[in-house]
Amino acid sequence: MWKEDRPVHEIYSALNKNIHQLKELVCQIETSGDFGKLNLPEKTPEGTLGFPYWEESEPVRLFRKLACDIPLLIEYDWASWQDGRQILQNHPEIPENMGIIPLCKLITMIIRADRFNEGFMIQQFENGNILRVLRALVDEAEKYEN
Repeated sequence: MWKEDRPVHEIYSALNKNIHQLKELVCQIETSGDFGKLNLPEKTPEGTLGFPYWEESEPVRLFRKLACDIPLLIEYDWASWQDGRQILQNHPEIPENMGIIPLCKLITMIIRADRFNEGFMIQQFENGNILRVLRALVDEAEKYEN
């Protein structure tokens, strides 16, 4: 996880080293229609019920792994970032030239929010937010590379 004040060129460098994997993930997301499902509990022979849980598909698991491995996560107060919340709730497109730090902050917000609201990340895949953020991230990395 990056500190918010880390030199931006270090984040770009890490991103460019993994750009091929990110592009593959974008292609996988574009062709996938299944991002996960809610598993409802079944009653045990004793009559008890477990808890429902979300089962993530392969593109979702790969996204989480890449976000942690590259890393694309930024340490900041994600719960208080109103601009990020507005982007995820109200924008059909990611604002142009958003920059690498805000894009990584959006990824962090999605992953952290999913920890407290299971299924949130699957919802962000289904509504296209993850794909839009990843495309913008790849575009940012390619601009920096040139």
